[in-house]
Amino acid sequence: MTGAIHLADAAALSAKTALTTAYGVAASSPCNFNKTGVNLGGKILTPGTYCQTTAPTLTGTLTLSGNGVFIFQIGGTLVTAPGATVKLINGAQPCNVFWQVSSSATLDTTTTFAGTIMALTSIGMNNGVTLVGRAFAQTAAVTLINDRITAPATCRGTTVSGPGSRPGLPVPDSGAEPGRAFAVGALLIGSGLVVITATVGRRRRIAPARTN
Repeated sequence: MTGAIHLADAAALSAKTALTTAYGVAASSPCNFNKTGVNLGGKILTPGTYCQTTAPTLTGTLTLSGNGVFIFQIGGTLVTAPGATVKLINGAQPCNVFWQVSSSATLDTTTTFAGTIMALTSIGMNNGVTLVGRAFAQTAAVTLINDRITAPATCRGTTVSGPGSRPGLPVPDSGAEPGRAFAVGALLIGSGLVVITATVGRRRRIAPARTN
């Protein structure tokens, strides 16, 4: 694993501020579709804000269709089943998909996921997860094992009207070349910003950074 650790420096503090802002914007976005108690697996969704006040488990394939902003407000933990998939079609782009998780997120083995995960506490990725997006944990650790995460390219042609047309959220820059294979991007851990640009080949737990 290669990369850089920014501990309580200007880059880390800027990233933490951006994440706090982005998390707040996502959490306060008006709910367009209440999906509480609904397993999103097998569904085809268009841009908008989807709220779930209980902790959902995603099984099967969730398809996101259309060029716009998707916000998922998760009222508890986010858990995927082994082999779960988030599929993008009809212009949907991973840089326009945001998962605001009020607790922790766990992506189970061989999950294929898309979007920026912003968890209030921790994020755990089990063996063989593929994420096109970014993973940010505000107060606890990001745990990886044999996972591949690709930083998404800049969004193109985002709509500016109608449901899901909210402007892009100010999440921290990963510092990685957009679209570069296996670029993990930026992981915000407490007050530290960890930028990883290689495949993680074994279990690695990144603990919260300490401040003086």
